[in-house]
Amino acid sequence: MDLRQHEIDKSLGFIASRRSVYPKDFTAIELTKDQLQSLLSVACYAPTHKLTEPWHFVGFMNDRIEEFRYLQTKVLKETIIDERTREIKLKKLDFKCAQSAAVVAIIMKRDSEKRVPQWEEISAVSCAVQNIWLHAESHGLCGYWSSGSTANYQIVRSHFDLNDEDLHLGWLFLGGIPDEPRRERRRTAPEDFMNIIG
Repeated sequence: MDLRQHEIDKSLGFIASRRSVYPKDFTAIELTKDQLQSLLSVACYAPTHKLTEPWHFVGFMNDRIEEFRYLQTKVLKETIIDERTREIKLKKLDFKCAQSAAVVAIIMKRDSEKRVPQWEEISAVSCAVQNIWLHAESHGLCGYWSSGSTANYQIVRSHFDLNDEDLHLGWLFLGGIPDEPRRERRRTAPEDFMNIIG
């Protein structure tokens, strides 16, 4: 096997093994600010039409995770009327914050000239997140992209000072990869989703 094929197989390994891991399953891992910055920096290699580079990330870690928890708490208290349900959600939130090495806000900052359609900007941000996710995997980290009820909620939008064209697309929770063996995931066979002509 030549070196190029080896590198392709290695890259495919990270792609094939990438999975969503809930914060409850994270193992403890230390993450420095420099490491998180390095992790997020791979976003710049994502495809982006007209080089609009619409991705923007805000990382919460260490004591600053408390700021994220406070923001989430405000939204939950405003959106959930039933007190018991709200308390359950708040306890889950506390646990997720305690388990996570970092929580990253995923934001699409729309090109001010609107040179490309919104869906292309969202697609570019999604590709950027995939880059981050795969890079995290190669460094012993796993993640979970949460796009629940607090995504793009007005309290969150105001906190990040988003304009009308920007979108908050959710949160990327990061933590250590679980020790247990990975379960096989059922995926559609490649021949069932492609048609090669020629």
